[in-house]
Amino acid sequence: MKRLLIILLLFQCNLGNAQNEPKELNLNRFFLDLAPTVGMYNPIEDKTTQSQGGFSYTTNSPDYGVGLEFKTGSNWYLRKGKFCGILHLTWMRLGFLFSDGIFAFASPANLGVGHHFQLNNKVSIHTSLHSGVLFVLNDVIQGDGFINYFIMPEIKLNINHFTIGLEYAPKRGYSSIDGSVDGHYHYFGISFGGTFLKL
Repeated sequence: MKRLLIILLLFQCNLGNAQNEPKELNLNRFFLDLAPTVGMYNPIEDKTTQSQGGFSYTTNSPDYGVGLEFKTGSNWYLRKGKFCGILHLTWMRLGFLFSDGIFAFASPANLGVGHHFQLNNKVSIHTSLHSGVLFVLNDVIQGDGFINYFIMPEIKLNINHFTIGLEYAPKRGYSSIDGSVDGHYHYFGISFGGTFLKL
């Protein structure tokens, strides 16, 4: 009888410890996201309208664009627990943005670190900070482009294997004439996706 009580007690302790661990719904797994995006450029100087040769044109006006981004990668534990550190590796971001033209962009091997908050067996929240190099084509037909970098905070709500997230990246814009800051870029993305398989 004592042996049975000891076995039951040990079983209860193990069960309690297991319930304190995340269900691994979204950690140590691959992820796949699709994100509608919005981009905005806000110049520092006020908008001005000028005329030349019978034509009028506006400078220093805000610029807006909308697009779509695809990204895939992996999430890992830094340690296990209801509240634990996590490591993100986004293998690839691909997307495009419609503004005064079509901008295409790609960013391989983004690294991100963050924290995982397990609310219950089905719901968790990720907060993280990502960085990477960005390759941009601002003229898809001519192939003209540039290389930049970004630092992007992100927050994700995970319900079972479904995820919805919000990401934002600010960036200074520099004048091509003297290199001074002439405005600020803002990028917003709302991602929808999920996790699958297990690492």
